[in-house]
Amino acid sequence: MHLHRLELTAYGPFAGTEHVDFDALAQAGLFLLTGHTGAGKTSLLDAVCFALFGSVPGAREQTGRLRSDHAESGVAPRVQLELTVGGRRLRVVRSPTWWAPRKRGRGEPIKQQPTATLAERIDGAWRPLSSRIPEVTQQLQSLLGMDVRQFTQVAMLPQGQFADFLRAGADERRNVLERLFGTARFRSIEQWLVDHRRTCNTRAENALALLRRSVHQVAGAAAVEVPEECPDAWPDWMAATLAVLDASSTEAATREELTRKAHEATRAALEDAKILHGLRVRGLQARSDLQRLRSAQARAAVDARRLEAAERAAPARGHLERLDTATTALVLRQTAADEACRRAAAIALPVPDPASPCGDKVTAAEELVLRAGLQVEAATALQDTVREHGAAQRWLDSLRVELAGARVSVQEIAVRLADAPGHRRDLERRLSRAQRSAAQEQRWRADLARSCRARDAAVALPPARQEQQRVVELCNAANAELNRRTALVNDVVRARLEGAAAWLAGRLADGADCPVCGSVDHPRPHPSIQDHPTEADEQEARHQVEVSRTATSTTAAMVTDAGEAVARLEATSDGRSPEDARLAVERAAAELEAAGAAADQATELHDELSALEAALTHDRDQQQTAAAKVTELTERLRGLEQQHRDRGARLIAALGPELDLPAHLARVLQVDSASRDVLRALRDLMAAGSEHASAQAGAHRAADVAGFADLSAVRAAALPAVELSRLREHLQDHRDELLRVEDVLTDPEVAAALARPEPPVEELLGRLTDQTASSSAAARTASVLRARRQEVTRLAAATQAARLAWLPQQRTAALADSMACLVEGKAADNHLRVSLSAFVLGSRLRQVVDAANERFTPMSSGRYSFEYTMDKSAGDRRSASGGLGLLVRDQWTGQTRDPRTLSGGETFWASLSLALGLSDVVTHETGGVELHTLFVDEGFGSLDADSLDDVMDVLDSLRSGGRTVGVVSHVETMRERISVQVRVGKDRIGSTVHQT
Repeated sequence: MHLHRLELTAYGPFAGTEHVDFDALAQAGLFLLTGHTGAGKTSLLDAVCFALFGSVPGAREQTGRLRSDHAESGVAPRVQLELTVGGRRLRVVRSPTWWAPRKRGRGEPIKQQPTATLAERIDGAWRPLSSRIPEVTQQLQSLLGMDVRQFTQVAMLPQGQFADFLRAGADERRNVLERLFGTARFRSIEQWLVDHRRTCNTRAENALALLRRSVHQVAGAAAVEVPEECPDAWPDWMAATLAVLDASSTEAATREELTRKAHEATRAALEDAKILHGLRVRGLQARSDLQRLRSAQARAAVDARRLEAAERAAPARGHLERLDTATTALVLRQTAADEACRRAAAIALPVPDPASPCGDKVTAAEELVLRAGLQVEAATALQDTVREHGAAQRWLDSLRVELAGARVSVQEIAVRLADAPGHRRDLERRLSRAQRSAAQEQRWRADLARSCRARDAAVALPPARQEQQRVVELCNAANAELNRRTALVNDVVRARLEGAAAWLAGRLADGADCPVCGSVDHPRPHPSIQDHPTEADEQEARHQVEVSRTATSTTAAMVTDAGEAVARLEATSDGRSPEDARLAVERAAAELEAAGAAADQATELHDELSALEAALTHDRDQQQTAAAKVTELTERLRGLEQQHRDRGARLIAALGPELDLPAHLARVLQVDSASRDVLRALRDLMAAGSEHASAQAGAHRAADVAGFADLSAVRAAALPAVELSRLREHLQDHRDELLRVEDVLTDPEVAAALARPEPPVEELLGRLTDQTASSSAAARTASVLRARRQEVTRLAAATQAARLAWLPQQRTAALADSMACLVEGKAADNHLRVSLSAFVLGSRLRQVVDAANERFTPMSSGRYSFEYTMDKSAGDRRSASGGLGLLVRDQWTGQTRDPRTLSGGETFWASLSLALGLSDVVTHETGGVELHTLFVDEGFGSLDADSLDDVMDVLDSLRSGGRTVGVVSHVETMRERISVQVRVGKDRIGSTVHQT
């Protein structure tokens, strides 16, 4: 993998767009990524990870804030990386989640979703491959052959983490190695076997619980004690229990059969006794009924004679009922006719003579009805005339009201037209005054804006002057500090020059050439000087001068900015005090408000004047229309009044001066109704007389035919239909019951039963009850024992099946337990006491140790090398935690040492060697591509010059094969040794990148 170009926008500490040209850095092979603490060196490495994998390593990923806080609002964060992987030139562009401000309003910012695009350069042009985040990440991971954690360990070597790995125990090393080598599947196998053991044990326990429950069910069903907890003895116990139940069931069945036969014999004897008792009761009851029927024979004869007379009178009974109905109707009709004649006489009608024949009275009533009908028709004809007369009167009244209203409208319009000129002149004067006031609105608005700016400037001026004084003081202090540190540098340089002879004398050795004169004799070397400044002291002093110079420049710029701000505020305030500026604002606001009110009043007055002109025009038109209407209504009213007077004269002649048509019509209708009532009542009376005569003649003929002397004899003999039917049924029941009693007494079985004594039914019934209870008890006992035998047999079969299901589960659980203990390192046959995952990771760690020794031994001048051990490390107390031990072999002493006993520089050698060895092994293990760009992060400050030379030799060796190595460090010595650099500078407005 070759990195070509990195571009960042609004990412991390970088506010703008920054570039890193890796192709230019690759020409040197080794470059330095340097900058002050917090400038953004690590952010550049994070940007590479983010472009490749969409995430950054470590805790920085959890913050969710990759966009720069220094960037301008609305600028989207963006990372673009060009690289070559497997011979393919690719370009990946990503943008993280960020919040964009709203274009309008002050609402909550809008969340922008992350984006990613991947393109490949083919034939000189970029061709897109994908724009979906999961696809882009998956394609890059497939090409690189590793995930983000492996990439950060292989391509970006964090020395601090490998120092922790060097000193860590087995558990910490296990976590790191599992993440890098992807050996979690072996931990999964361990966990699966442990879970499988738990599952098998659970299944075996569940199967044993089912077997135990089945045994308890057998004991409960058989009503015996539960056996001891011994699954192997349970089959024999169940066989013995079944044998006891078989014997008990056979004995109960025999007892049940004996009691059943005795019960059946007693029941048969009881049935015979009940039959004999029933026949005797039937015979005795028949004897009693026969005696009762013979005593009622005389009454039955009297009822037979009454029935015969009633049956003869039955044909004439209908004629009597018709005669009674006709008589009642005749009386009612006579009463109604008398009442109708009385009502007619009350209203002075000529009624017929009561003594005249009925036919003459009907003829007279018909003539009376004819005359009343003619009077009704005449009165009805007058209704239309009276209705027309009333409508005409109402129409005349409405015309008179309308004429009066028209005359009033003419007068009102005349008054308005007379007042209009004065009102118009008043509106025109008021409109002119309002327009003059409104013309000053723009001038007062501009005056108000100037006054507001002056007021704000006058309020802000005192704090600005205080800030100016503060930054001036800071600038003076920074200049004083710069002068002090410059003098200190001069003192350090002077002291170094003065002690140069002592420094050279300190480097002389017997027999070695003098670096000044070349002599091997050193007769009088300069004595050494205590606390002599070193080159590092001089560089630190010069660095402090640069820091002070930067602070001085910053405070000088702050003084300039503060002075310009005070000058702007003084010019804007125009020399006014805050109180004067506030009064000016209030005065301008009041004038502006008055001008606005005048403008609104002018608009209202103009509209009112226009409305007045329109009203005058409308009133003139309405005045002409109202005058014409008055003339028209006067002419129409004169003609209609004459027609109304003529019609009223005609009605007075017909109805009288009161003109009360309803009363006249009511009298006429009353006469007509009374006449018709008299006619109807007389006709009904004539019909009722004819019906009465016919019914009386029919009744006499029916009495003669039935053989009765007169109608009273018929009435005495006749009976109602219900009474006649009841009497007939009573006589028939008497004859039927007499025949039934005689049949019972002549029955041979009844006669034989009456001759025998009464049977002992109660005694037999008590005996049967006792035998029924005994038989039921025996049957229940036998049934219970049979059911118990069947249930125990069924449960015994289920228990045997449960035992057969438990046996293989028990064997499987034992096997799973032995395998789980083996992979956990707890089994007796696991002599190393190492778990499976630790054993696999141990082999990987052995490869890492071999690869690390290729660098560790040269860097330590052949003194140190790593050794892998299966023993536990110090502090590892967890069982089966061995297999990941790491020791350091000291070739000078021949002893092994704990890595925690190494010095700071030696720890750096060991950590760097582990990082490089782990990088090689992980790359080979994952099948990843060859990495031609490598970053080594920090740790060089703990080395002396010679050790640093050895480390630089190792780093130089990493450049073989076209590999580019980037060293991340802020150590000044590294800046002097590595000329090709990427400098990251920080400022208040954000960090920047400079490539040299």
